Amino acid sequence: ILIGPYGTGKSHLVLVLLSVLSKLLPPESFESLTRKMKQTLPEVAALIETCVAPHSSKMLPVLVESSGKSLEQALLLGLRNSLEEYDLGELMPSTTYQAAQEQINEWREQYPQAYHMLSEYLIESKQGDAETLEAGLRKLDDKAYALFCDAYREVTHGAVFEPLLRGRPEDVYRELAKSLPQEYKGIVVVFDEFGKYLETAWGQSQDIDLKPLQDFAEACNASEDIPIQLLLVSHKPIAQYAMKFGSEKVNEWKKVEGRFKTLEMLPQVSKAYEVIAHVVMQEGAEWEFYQSSWENQFEELIEQVQKTRLFSELQIGDLEQYVVKGAFPLHPLTVFALPRLAQKVAQNERTIFTFLTENDFHALPSFLRRTDVESFKLLTLDELYDYFSASMQALDEYNDIRAVEL
Repeated sequence: ILIGPYGTGKSHLVLVLLSVLSKLLPPESFESLTRKMKQTLPEVAALIETCVAPHSSKMLPVLVESSGKSLEQALLLGLRNSLEEYDLGELMPSTTYQAAQEQINEWREQYPQAYHMLSEYLIESKQGDAETLEAGLRKLDDKAYALFCDAYREVTHGAVFEPLLRGRPEDVYRELAKSLPQEYKGIVVVFDEFGKYLETAWGQSQDIDLKPLQDFAEACNASEDIPIQLLLVSHKPIAQYAMKFGSEKVNEWKKVEGRFKTLEMLPQVSKAYEVIAHVVMQEGAEWEFYQSSWENQFEELIEQVQKTRLFSELQIGDLEQYVVKGAFPLHPLTVFALPRLAQKVAQNERTIFTFLTENDFHALPSFLRRTDVESFKLLTLDELYDYFSASMQALDEYNDIRAVEL
């Protein structure tokens, strides 16, 4: 399970990961990535080069979306959509034939009229009877399955038989993995916004059975010859989502949590300063003239910031380059607070980038429009607070930044 607040690049990381594992792009597309990775993580760069090599196998990517479905349905729908997208819809794992047999048995025991329509269709089309059809399905006969699909459409007045939406996800995935073409070495499953999915369902008093997820995770851990990998993506630990719905939900999740390895994306705040400085652009002769005109004020500001020791991890040159001048007109205290506050509030509508770029009265662009360019005026903490205020008020009582706001 990958955990990280908004703006830490989780979605981008997942897209890159899927691109590498599923070889969605030609090898040369990854040259820039591997060149940079070799400077810091050479072993990871080597793995990427191996994965995207022309003759290496690839993984089938499956993106899971909740869309109000149960966990089982979401996993199965994600698989079906992926197979269709990559022109693998004709794959016939053994579970497909089993699902057809189960449907016939269900008609026989619970819907006799439907079973009678099936028998009539087979007799009228001179295709034998239901027992003969079931015998063919047990032998995994393609013609028997095609006949069943035609009969199903007749019995259900035009509906299409969806075998992948029946049965247990772990069984369907396991059997389908065995049926993949030779160029595939396994399946990688990504469930984005997983924490929000649970929070929404619990908030609507829906009874989510996490046992299917636990079973699926165990099946993934047991898959070795043809690996099935599952990645859940969340903005915060699941226990934090569950906490406000009571200890029962927390304990329910903890039973499942042990099946997953937790990876946290904790942003380096010093890197955030660099990002801010790159977004806030000052260049050209006008900026050089402005710096020289207000040189004393800049030097005084640097001295004041050094005394606070808030940026003790930065060298004096970096402090000037990324904080005092690089992020101007943000006050250094605003630069210090912005990444931390954005992480605590953790909302997609309020991030470092939205504060720096969107057309909000308390955001940076609005400040620039209503500020005299000849003055030495800084965007201070009160503006930053006003920008995030509504978001802080919307947080639940278990969020520590909400308690501070109150």
